[in-house]
Amino acid sequence: MPDTAFSEKVAATIERHGLLGEGDLVVVAVSGGPDSMALLQAIFELRARFGVELWVASLNHKLRGEASADDADFVADHAKELGLSNTFGVTDVRAERRLHGGSLEMAARRARYEFLEAVATEWSASKVALGHTADDQVETILLRLLRGGELAALRGMPIARPLSPTSNATLIRPLLDVTRAEVLGYLAARGIPWRSDTTNADCAFLRNWVRHELLPLLEARDPSVRAALLGAVTHARSLSDLVAAQAGGLVTAGEGGACLDPARLADEPRLVRREAIRRAYAAAGGTGDLTRRALDAAEWLVAPPAGRSASLAGGLVAERTYEAMVFRARRPPAPRVSLTLDVPGRVEIPEVGLWLEATCAERQRPDESNSWEELVDMDVVGGHFEVRTRLPGDRFVPLGLGKATKLKNFLINQRVPRAARDRLLLVTCPIGIVWAVGLRLDDRAKVTPATRRLARLRAGPLPSSPLSPGCRLTPAVQTVE
Repeated sequence: MPDTAFSEKVAATIERHGLLGEGDLVVVAVSGGPDSMALLQAIFELRARFGVELWVASLNHKLRGEASADDADFVADHAKELGLSNTFGVTDVRAERRLHGGSLEMAARRARYEFLEAVATEWSASKVALGHTADDQVETILLRLLRGGELAALRGMPIARPLSPTSNATLIRPLLDVTRAEVLGYLAARGIPWRSDTTNADCAFLRNWVRHELLPLLEARDPSVRAALLGAVTHARSLSDLVAAQAGGLVTAGEGGACLDPARLADEPRLVRREAIRRAYAAAGGTGDLTRRALDAAEWLVAPPAGRSASLAGGLVAERTYEAMVFRARRPPAPRVSLTLDVPGRVEIPEVGLWLEATCAERQRPDESNSWEELVDMDVVGGHFEVRTRLPGDRFVPLGLGKATKLKNFLINQRVPRAARDRLLLVTCPIGIVWAVGLRLDDRAKVTPATRRLARLRAGPLPSSPLSPGCRLTPAVQTVE
């Protein structure tokens, strides 16, 4: 392909999809590799035609030591030759992976997109351009199929999309209609140097294995496999758009992440159900694709019982509560609390965001509409309490039941989510549990006509902390089992 034909092919893609507009500031992501260097050069040549300004952005992932630093210097020198402004960042991808989990590839992708969004935000850029080619599209489709992408995998990478749900910038891929061979021919014709990333030959990375081993095997059997996969994109997108429209209406916000209604989900076709799971994962902050194993694990939560969970990528988890499937960040380990509460006295428990106090009280009926307050018989419970989280084998006599029961069974019957059970506070005394805070008084501690001394127990959320999960400001359900 003549070098001018390459620029015209890129220009045709830009015009056909409306990727650039007069006055756009375009952040061009440049690593120094052939694709990104061709992207920068092509848009640089077309900048006057489309009336845009360019800003070069490059991120050093610190994955190849001095070679990574040399790549950054190479890009900086080239940007200077073109007279373009630039921003260069450095991040430790291995450290990010240790912090957030997932694969090294996923950690690098997350860091790259966070960097590009920061640059776009700082300079009010309207577009962020990436150098993905048609070859990258084919590899991405195969990767997503291998990871369990199903119908969504055949959509491939969109030529344009919002950079993130909260960003004002649009991510564009102007090279998506050109091949890697065309890129190399264009760079050679223009005499433009580029850097070779040795990690691109390492087949320990799944994309490299697909590129260097799987695709050549497939092409040996059928030379048209790339064209067939690219041809499937248009048809898959039409069907996928219908599925996505139906699935999108199933995702709601809540509980620190995203929620799905399992009853509604169970009635949907499997394609819609799994797409809803993907969308809930993304809405909760997940990045990248869910593997087939993760999708299967999350789909398993659609059916009862409650109290189960599935680990997802990026430190997220899907939990089955009684009413919903909740997608959110993994909770820190449940706190272990053990404090003395005197009468009168007050304690604050920042681990669960609550305070508790005990005071002497006059005889009166407790406020039954407030599950955060109880009156107890001090002649029975004594003059001081322990405030703690639950322990294995805890038992008490729930008010209204009249017989001892396991605390665990009581919490299950009260439909308290599993994650909230280990954060539940208990007020105890020598006779045992006095109060499951916010839920139920022990029958033995209740005030009777024979009671001479009373104590009032009260609890509430700390002003600087969120309400402990599972605790309620509305009356607890006083079910008699």
